[in-house]
Amino acid sequence: MDSHLCKLWWGETLDPKDRKLHLLGWDILCSPKAEGGLGFRKADLNNLAMLSRNAWRIIENPDCLLSTVLKAKYFPRTDFLNAKCTGECSWTWRCLHAIKELIKPFISWIMGDEKFLDPWCDKWIPSLGSAIPNFLVPPDPNVKVSYFINPLTRNWDVSRLNTHFDNASIQNIVTITLIQLCTPDRRAWDLSKNDKFTSKYAYMGLRGLRPSPCVLILMNPLCMLWSFVPLLAGSKPVCCYPVVHLDQQKQFHFQNLSENRITVLARARVMLLIRKPSITISPMLSIGVCDKWMPPSLSWIKCNTDGALNVISGANGVEYVMRDFAKKATFCASLVFEVHFAEEAEARAICEVLKKALEQQFTHIIVEIDVKSLIDQFSDGKFDGDSRTDAIFKDIQFFSSKLVARVFSFQPRICNSVSHELALWAKKNNSSIYWSVPPVWLIPTIEGDH
Repeated sequence: MDSHLCKLWWGETLDPKDRKLHLLGWDILCSPKAEGGLGFRKADLNNLAMLSRNAWRIIENPDCLLSTVLKAKYFPRTDFLNAKCTGECSWTWRCLHAIKELIKPFISWIMGDEKFLDPWCDKWIPSLGSAIPNFLVPPDPNVKVSYFINPLTRNWDVSRLNTHFDNASIQNIVTITLIQLCTPDRRAWDLSKNDKFTSKYAYMGLRGLRPSPCVLILMNPLCMLWSFVPLLAGSKPVCCYPVVHLDQQKQFHFQNLSENRITVLARARVMLLIRKPSITISPMLSIGVCDKWMPPSLSWIKCNTDGALNVISGANGVEYVMRDFAKKATFCASLVFEVHFAEEAEARAICEVLKKALEQQFTHIIVEIDVKSLIDQFSDGKFDGDSRTDAIFKDIQFFSSKLVARVFSFQPRICNSVSHELALWAKKNNSSIYWSVPPVWLIPTIEGDH
């Protein structure tokens, strides 16, 4: 099939005598566009990606008819992912077992009630996988992850963790957020952002197991430097192919000029620093009434939240401020958590403000943030996240269900300046503080917010 597609692309017919020049190999054409290819799919990998969909259906629906029949015959005492393949298996089971072993590294667990998670074999710790046992204590195969959680407080039992795991595993485990609303454990597809399986990401994952033919072409990042500098500088690039080449003396040649790599990088750095923005915003832009913060209706509390994260240093801060119909700030806070990306910080802020609203016995809440993707997701009643955010999303669902009425609303940063200011303060000072009365330095921002 690949041969016929290659001939079709280069204008050949099925006649063996009809042969034309192939300017690029089929492997390069099947590489992603970001690597210099055209993104065609290879037939063998695409077939494996389609087959992996069947394996994922068995993982997602262990009670379906196909899974029940296969389990009764091939893995009655274990699950599908840990099943073995003997020499007397059918061709169907051999194929499913083979593709299951290929996609197994891309599958992890998202914790719910922790009743089915094997702490020694399952991938349940983000960025680590399974836990490393303490060499002084032999692993107990009957122990589940729920054994290490206090059922009353829904916190990690550190004493039990210290008994069974090494220090590196414990440091990662205690950072996992435990949800208040116990839902069943579920599988996650690590290659996609929303942990949902798609054949596209399965193909990308299976392709990643093989070396790319374009790696050698793009080995030197300087070769692609001058094709991207015009794009970053605000002008249109003429092409996206390398226009810089090296001679035998390791000198770069660009537009008939010979320069060493240090000079090239220095000049590129200057071009990037003085680049012009593609969109010019007038400083005299007028702000309408609808673009400012508006007080809520009577008996409602409006909560503005925000999160700030420095991805390089890891410094972060989440914040919320509660205001009533009289524009009075009834409560505000700046908090610091262990977060790894901006969406997690934003979700943390929403979760904390809903929790505080329940503590203050508020019943009608409006939550305003400047992340439209989260607003759309929560407004549609979707509270499934990835391994980092799923527990936070489930807590948001749990706290929301305890309120009489709650509304998630998107507001631009200009209407969220108070919360953004507090989030930056928390990130800078790396400390968590609660205020029943706004601090003096925040009052000008509150007064100028409406």
